[in-house]
Amino acid sequence: MNDRSEGSSVFTSYVDQSCKSFNEQILEEKFTHALPDIVELDELIKLRDHKRIKKLLRINPWSPAHEVRRNLWWKLCCVGHGRTQLHSGTLYSEITREVYGEGDADSYVRLPTFVDPCHLESYYLTDIGITTAKKLLSIISHERPDIVFCPLLYGLTCLLLHYLDEQSCYDCINHIISSKEKFIAQTKTAHEASVLVLKELTRKYAKPSFQNLVKKTPDVELVLENWSWWIMKYLPFSYLVRVVDCYLFEGPKVLYRVALAILIQYHKQIVRTSPKRGGGDDDIVEEIRLFCENIPISSCKLLKTAFGIRGLSRSELKKLILRKEIFVQSKHNVALLQGTMPTSPSAGSLSLLVTKDTDSHLLTKQEWRDIYSWLPKRFTLKQPKLIFSTSEHGTSLSTFYSRVEGHEPTFIAIKTNRQEIFGAYCSVDWIERKHGKQNFFGTGESFICLLHPTRVRYPWVGISLKEETPNSAHLFLCGSGTQICIGGGNGTAILLDENLLKGATQRCDTFGNPPLVTGEFFTVTVLEAFCFE
Repeated sequence: MNDRSEGSSVFTSYVDQSCKSFNEQILEEKFTHALPDIVELDELIKLRDHKRIKKLLRINPWSPAHEVRRNLWWKLCCVGHGRTQLHSGTLYSEITREVYGEGDADSYVRLPTFVDPCHLESYYLTDIGITTAKKLLSIISHERPDIVFCPLLYGLTCLLLHYLDEQSCYDCINHIISSKEKFIAQTKTAHEASVLVLKELTRKYAKPSFQNLVKKTPDVELVLENWSWWIMKYLPFSYLVRVVDCYLFEGPKVLYRVALAILIQYHKQIVRTSPKRGGGDDDIVEEIRLFCENIPISSCKLLKTAFGIRGLSRSELKKLILRKEIFVQSKHNVALLQGTMPTSPSAGSLSLLVTKDTDSHLLTKQEWRDIYSWLPKRFTLKQPKLIFSTSEHGTSLSTFYSRVEGHEPTFIAIKTNRQEIFGAYCSVDWIERKHGKQNFFGTGESFICLLHPTRVRYPWVGISLKEETPNSAHLFLCGSGTQICIGGGNGTAILLDENLLKGATQRCDTFGNPPLVTGEFFTVTVLEAFCFE
């Protein structure tokens, strides 16, 4: 394949260099200091000197047409992946034949469903280049059916094709979607969560900008909704290329930092010129778009602002992203959580379903009906199955884990020596306690409930709160070798010891519940756990 245009040593043949705006964008900038040459950069890459490479990418403003860019992005993906190369040269050809056979793939290539048709940024690609981008993404879709929504990937693929041939572009895309750093949102949940992440970061690291947004609009999230397109669509091409230099090496934190820098500079350069001016959401969105398109600062100044934000660490960002994704996923399940089974005669079959072969020594027919009215609707047509009982399997916590792991969700019912009965719906497999560094796990579908002498459910407080829930209200489930905790934050809703005999109950932030029994402590007479099949 001829991957370079005639007369150019940098851009591929996929680029339309006859376009006037393209030539304006790639004009060499004037610098007061010498740029490092290709040999120096290659040496750092060979040494895998991440610290110096990172510094080099941040401070050296290579223009879009600079010679260093010939294979820069492919090399950055390689070193970021810890390899000298990403894939063998024959792999892509084999996958192409598998997907399209021996025919001409370019004649009937289609965009995958994870692409957003409203955002198809092809930059300066020719028609052949655009077709190649579509072909690459259709192959990625074939290999990775788990990617359900990834609107940024089309633009990134087109951008990569400005400098890389088809095979190398495929390698880099695989690095982006497979990296443990989660370079790019691949679900609607992750995409929506990114807006909340930027909102939280703006509140903390760009306070004047955030306060200005709050004054100008009641819906900050609406203004931030398309923040990634500030970078991928509205910034000049030369700025975007420099951002991607850092992004391919450092990961998603670069995009968040640049978005913060845009808000900071927007506040300084635009808002101060008319500080008393109001405006609706649409006005602010348009102002930010125009600011990006006609940005009054250099790419160097933009990146200096972005990387000058102190205190924003990679670990903090990872935790924040995880927290917001859990929040969004839980919000998506609000309808399921709030839905109830009808009590009309048409629901009579429910009474047969929930009392058949459960072998429960605790739960009556009516209590099962109440529990089923609280379950997410997708589980109400499944039958409960007893998988653990202290009466049958003993009082060992390790036995409890061995019996419940592999089942999702589960329901735990507890009877005390004072005849009180309460329980907990655990939305996530208990095996998750072994994964990651987080002590607590679970989602907002979890709930706790009283069953006797009264019946009441305490769902996650995030369902009813209009504002964002505090961190202490995201503590759903926790399990160790010595205890089980359900519901946390300034107290524990249900705490059980390693022998499943002694327990305690308190008010907690996650469910906003009162203590579930009289007094704080209780003795377990029977504990049962159920799955749904």
